[in-house]
Amino acid sequence: MRVKVLHYESLQRALDDNLDDEDKLADLEDESVQVGRELRTLPLDADTVRRVEVCLVTDLVRRFRRRGAAALADLEEAIALGRTRVRAGDESTWATDRVNLASALLTSWEERERADHLEEVVALLEPALADEGLDGEGRTVIALNLGIAYSKRFALRRDPADLERAVTTYEIVLADPAPDTVTGTRANLALALLAAHEAGVAVGTGDPLDRAVALMRDEPVGPTRAEEAGNWWDTRAQVRLAQYERDGLTEHLEEAGAAMGRALAVLPADHPGRAGYLGTAAVLDFARYGRRGERRALDTAISRAQDARARKGLSPQDLAVLANQICLSVTERFEQDGNRDDLDQAISLAREVLAAGPRLDVEMALRVNLAHALHQRFELTRDRRDLTEGIACLRRVLGRRRAPSPERAVALAAAGGMYESKALALWADGQVRTAAADLDQAVRHTREALDLTPTTSPDSVIYLMNLASRLSSRAELKDTPEDFDEAIGCYETALDRAEESSSVYARIAYTLGCQYASRAERTPPPDNLGDLQRACDLWDDALAAEQPYVTQFAGQRLGDVAFQFELWDKCEQALALALDAARALTALRPHLEDRERARLAVQGTAAVAALAAVRAGAPEQAVVHLEQASATLLAEAAGRPADKVVLADVVAAARRLDGPLVYWAATYAGAIALVVTGDGVVTPVPLDVTTTEIDEVLAGLRVAFEPDDAADGPVDTDAQLDSWNAAVEEAGDWTWRALVARVVESMDAVDALEGVSAVGLVPVGRLAALPLTVARSEDSEALFERAVPCVLPNARSIGHAEPWPTAPRATVVCEAGEGADHLPAIESEAHRVASCYDHAEKLVTASTGTAPPDRTARRTRSSAGGSDSAPAAPGGAGEEFLARLRGVDVAHIACHLTLDFDEPLNSVLRYGPGIRLADLYGRTLPSPVHLVLCACDSALTGTRLPDEAIGPAPLLLTAGARSVLAALWPIDDATAPDFMTEYHRRLAHGEPPATALAHTQRAVSTTLPPALWASFVHVGR
Repeated sequence: MRVKVLHYESLQRALDDNLDDEDKLADLEDESVQVGRELRTLPLDADTVRRVEVCLVTDLVRRFRRRGAAALADLEEAIALGRTRVRAGDESTWATDRVNLASALLTSWEERERADHLEEVVALLEPALADEGLDGEGRTVIALNLGIAYSKRFALRRDPADLERAVTTYEIVLADPAPDTVTGTRANLALALLAAHEAGVAVGTGDPLDRAVALMRDEPVGPTRAEEAGNWWDTRAQVRLAQYERDGLTEHLEEAGAAMGRALAVLPADHPGRAGYLGTAAVLDFARYGRRGERRALDTAISRAQDARARKGLSPQDLAVLANQICLSVTERFEQDGNRDDLDQAISLAREVLAAGPRLDVEMALRVNLAHALHQRFELTRDRRDLTEGIACLRRVLGRRRAPSPERAVALAAAGGMYESKALALWADGQVRTAAADLDQAVRHTREALDLTPTTSPDSVIYLMNLASRLSSRAELKDTPEDFDEAIGCYETALDRAEESSSVYARIAYTLGCQYASRAERTPPPDNLGDLQRACDLWDDALAAEQPYVTQFAGQRLGDVAFQFELWDKCEQALALALDAARALTALRPHLEDRERARLAVQGTAAVAALAAVRAGAPEQAVVHLEQASATLLAEAAGRPADKVVLADVVAAARRLDGPLVYWAATYAGAIALVVTGDGVVTPVPLDVTTTEIDEVLAGLRVAFEPDDAADGPVDTDAQLDSWNAAVEEAGDWTWRALVARVVESMDAVDALEGVSAVGLVPVGRLAALPLTVARSEDSEALFERAVPCVLPNARSIGHAEPWPTAPRATVVCEAGEGADHLPAIESEAHRVASCYDHAEKLVTASTGTAPPDRTARRTRSSAGGSDSAPAAPGGAGEEFLARLRGVDVAHIACHLTLDFDEPLNSVLRYGPGIRLADLYGRTLPSPVHLVLCACDSALTGTRLPDEAIGPAPLLLTAGARSVLAALWPIDDATAPDFMTEYHRRLAHGEPPATALAHTQRAVSTTLPPALWASFVHVGR
């Protein structure tokens, strides 16, 4: 027994001698705990029992800190034994017993957030510190632990008195310190002073942050263990970061980074304490990003925080702190990239941590960051529940954080943004008085945030920008010019203070440019030229920052102004940058809705860029702009990768087509056609037409086909056909005169149509809805009469297709509809089409119903009327549809189509329970089949930006279809079987699809009115 006691004492000496050797320390701790436990079971004298129990409490706590949550039993044993020691009231170890138990309880607080343990520490140590008989070393140790308890209780309750007590007790330690306590105590005091600075708590004399800086200016003092040194450097990094946030000096940020590097170098990669350092490093990376706009710094901040949070053994509080940093960083990444996954991650993580009840300081910070994320999501979805929740979060924070402080400033600025958005939403609802009051509140909150923030702080730049936004909104609502002028002044001041080339600088420059442009619009020329020039200079500065989410809009605005002043080179360059930015943002966004936002106005931008390029004498670049917008962004919108386009790709496509490619693009200021031949020649054809005129022609065509639901009695079907035909002929005549005739003349002048087998038409945007292939006049021939026209969403869709088979395999799928939507001719069509092929699989869903008395169109009544149609049912309809395309060459699909012009991916093919186009998003067809969509409007695309490139035919082509036959307007059910039978007869006899369509249209054009056959276009090669 005596030998075991001596061995235990030697283990204790060895532990003291090897505090910096992690490997030896672990082995020694394990053996010491084992021997200590064995000795407690032996009949030892009271003095030896006392020594063993005191040392065992220390060993158990130390081993728990090394092992983490896996050794929770060690911590419980230490607390139980420590309480036993304190209750024993042993005078010789009275202070030591209290300190040891306090250490175990503080460790328990860190791990399990036991607030009762924190109160127990204070109750243990306050009377101990007041004991006059306590020696200097004992007083130092007790004061140090009591200071830690006060600091942690402040974080929990946010009672300023606790922070004052913490500072006082740390100062007691430093008044007569033991050599091994100086480093740790100075770091703890610096953290307490830093908390006082952030919370606006007065503690003693002098600025608390300056006092913290002075404490951490030197190297660690006295003997230090690795973890203690790491904590020193981590604290120094936090203090320097706070100094940077107050004073805005880059040198402080660099010093913080250097200190953080030393902290990370102290501890091994697998040490539990390293997680906290990674969290501080993530905060530093985020500050670097805010300073210079370095995207890599933002990504590093997120990855470091996520790496730290994934580590084992972290306390709930550590996890909460890291969650707060992740929430802040990924919300900022959303602002950069526009991926809503980041917002959803931030919101769900913040809610999860708040539900667990974090300590008050973390809770308040999380509520501010949650509110910011909710605000961003409201701006994205316009769901006012997010706005309501965010405002509630911030009211709670501001109710708690009343003292002037950086923390309050952050919450005030966030609240200002929420109230501004609320006001604008109410204004849109017509609640002008309430909106004005909310805008006043938004301005007040933001002014107070600015007043609480030093002008040297980087945050002041953000708050100035925020204030300018709120003043600008109020100026517009209340018609107060003084607010508008003050807003411009705030933006100018913010721009002067911002770091050039940073993302913040780019945002300010772009928005300030818009303010000057807005003022220029209200000022008659030439007095507005100064504001216009200033706007253009600012947009140039925004473009120079190379931030895609800013470049996309700054390029469009600068390009539009340059176009107005006929600065063609400048216009083309600016819009080219906007298109590249849209492409980059689209590639970053996995969700369809987010990709659509990235493509906002892309085709219109490309059209203006192309027109500017032609006027600048660069038609080749104009072709690239149009192909880039149509091909690349369509592919990316459908979830497929796309490379940057070069002219050689387009020329190669023309050679594969064996005929010229004709791009058509229209703008508010004119239109252009570009003829590209296989020898690389690009011929521009200026066209005297605008997008406004095109929209008017298409609107007239749509109106003619709308059912007259208000008509009484039976409809005169002959009169109805006459109405349809008149509208088609009028649209065709206009299309010929305004668009096609000059292009044909230009191609004839260079013999572009001589000896070619096809001509490819690439109409951009709304031009694709016009009858370009069949348009003609009385004394001219349409394109389909002179060649084989193919309508193409882009040159990229001209792939290396295999020759059309002489005996194609077919599948025929027909859905006859129900009730008033019953299509009586569709079953006959299915049987007749299938009979054209030697090998055809047929699926006809027969139904009963009464056809309406007017001519029946193959679209649902809800689609025609513009109301919401029944949604497609979830399930395997899309999978079944794709399965029927496997192993066939041609698929005939005859059914209703509910086309959603506003959201084309919500359009539904009424086959089975319905197939949404979105269900085919990103899919690949099982074989390169030619699809015949014998459904109304199936060749049309969306009518609003950014969906002008999205419709059934382009999407199926992108998914891998060889080609698609589709219709530009409603199909007449009664005559469709005749047309389709003739068309499929030609396909079955080996005519390629585009040729078969041209020949069929030539054959029927002499006997049928154009309304019944001219709608069909061949999309693809």
